[in-house]
Amino acid sequence: MPPYLEWSALILGLIGTALGIYHTIQQVLSSNVRLSIKAYPVHIISGPTEGETFLCVEVANKSTFPVTIKDVAFKLLHYPGRSIDGRRRCSDGSRLPRRIESRDSVQVLFPYGDRLPQFLASYENVIVETACGKIEKLDLSDLRQQFSPSERKSDTPPII
Repeated sequence: MPPYLEWSALILGLIGTALGIYHTIQQVLSSNVRLSIKAYPVHIISGPTEGETFLCVEVANKSTFPVTIKDVAFKLLHYPGRSIDGRRRCSDGSRLPRRIESRDSVQVLFPYGDRLPQFLASYENVIVETACGKIEKLDLSDLRQQFSPSERKSDTPPII
């Protein structure tokens, strides 16, 4: 067999191996649930809850497949368990569990109004649980600092 055929077979074999490894890694990464969580206060300007302030937890699905959000809860400071608020609702009026399509998001509203600074002072983070058992957490320390008296810049929360 001529040497150039041996070298070309070796090169093609190495390219095939590299592509196989690349696609395996890509498949493993794309099959993981990826969520993005944001928490911020909102002030409702129209509708049945006009004038009220809510804590909005926005959960975005960054995966390439639909994900069902089973629960959104809060973890108390210095306490191992979760606190679930039954008054929570999605911004469109639906309840949890809720299916989120790929690259879509859902906003879950918690009606804390003027008690929001006291609420944030007693909770450590937001916990989002999916139907497949994946748990994501968001630390509330940045939002807590926004509402501390020394750091507060404005009395007006964002409007939706």
